[in-house]
Amino acid sequence: MDLRKKPEKKNSEVRKAMKLQLALTIITGALIVVLIFVATTAWYTNVAKTSQLTFQAEAYGFSEDNISVEADAIAIYPGTSGILTLSIDNSDSSSPIRAGINIDTEEMSNTDIRKRLYFYKDESETVNSETTDRIYINGEDTAWYDINGGEKLSLSENYYSDSPVKWECVLNLQGYYFRGTVTNAQATEEEYIRPIEYDYDSAVFDDSGYLESAGGQTAAELLTEISSSDGYQGTIDVNSAVTAGGSRYYPVEVDDTGYGVWAYLCTESEVAANTAYDTEALSSNSVTANMIITVVNSSVTTVDVTDSEGLTEALASGSSDVIELVSDIELSSAVSLSGEREAVIDLNGYDITYTGDESVYEIFSVDAGASLTVIGGDGSTITGNGEGSASLANISSVAFNCTGGQLSVSNVTI
Repeated sequence: MDLRKKPEKKNSEVRKAMKLQLALTIITGALIVVLIFVATTAWYTNVAKTSQLTFQAEAYGFSEDNISVEADAIAIYPGTSGILTLSIDNSDSSSPIRAGINIDTEEMSNTDIRKRLYFYKDESETVNSETTDRIYINGEDTAWYDINGGEKLSLSENYYSDSPVKWECVLNLQGYYFRGTVTNAQATEEEYIRPIEYDYDSAVFDDSGYLESAGGQTAAELLTEISSSDGYQGTIDVNSAVTAGGSRYYPVEVDDTGYGVWAYLCTESEVAANTAYDTEALSSNSVTANMIITVVNSSVTTVDVTDSEGLTEALASGSSDVIELVSDIELSSAVSLSGEREAVIDLNGYDITYTGDESVYEIFSVDAGASLTVIGGDGSTITGNGEGSASLANISSVAFNCTGGQLSVSNVTI
């Protein structure tokens, strides 16, 4: 590979623009986007559910005053960052709780902002034997907080009792991780997970516009270094890159269908376009993110299950508050909850695959008076047999059938 640096002139226009961007955005107030949070919650026990910041918690024994999220619109544009205002008040209880924060931006209409806007905690964690320096927060990746009885979690710009939830709108977008599907035919980018950044001033691109090197590293070395601490299994193999629509995508954690987490490095022309976008003077826009707050009573009893028999027995016995998967499960028979049975299944990042009778097309049935809550995790799925009912030949198996009961499902791909 020829890594000789191309003449400086080739990128001079872009680099000049990048150096002037902060001044330009201050002068023009460019691309001011109003970020408005819509909150929803899902709990194991003591559940508060919100929609458009309207809490409906009475039926679950939790006051609407106990959770407060960002009430005012936030003005954002490329190059800005901040801390979200959020409080969860557990001072009226003697029991500890765990609060999980997810922020889903998939419904945002402005794709350019979605690619630039990220949420995270400045906190390291070890995942898949890799140590990350940030916990990125999105629709599937969760930031957890432990709140003791009698205490209150308070996060804001002025004060935070724990590591705050931060946001940044990336300036000079150079690349990103996303969750979606890539094949040789096309790429579908569903959710943007984290940005990729490198030393653009030293960047060298090939004749097709793909990044060759930056900061003394080849593109392959750069991606290997980034993926060694991203928390996903293994490191990026650049030889497995997939080209779709003239763009090159690198698999990070992907299944056989091409769905999963991918890395993307913007081409030279795309970086130039991103720089121009960052400095354009646009009128104010309004976008909405969905904040999901999952609060767990830490004092609940939990049973671990590893197979189909363990899951069905735990659901039937009613002896635990939470049934937690500790491995993938093949469910050999459909499950029905009836009477006053209340059950909570924590998929814990694992999957349930239904392999039972093809003539039974619902996997979980929730009858009148019963309640089922299913909480997913990073990549959790529930998959049917896909064969459908013998009497309804055109209907594939479905995950849930709720008839008069209560059903709550969050963070699960079905």
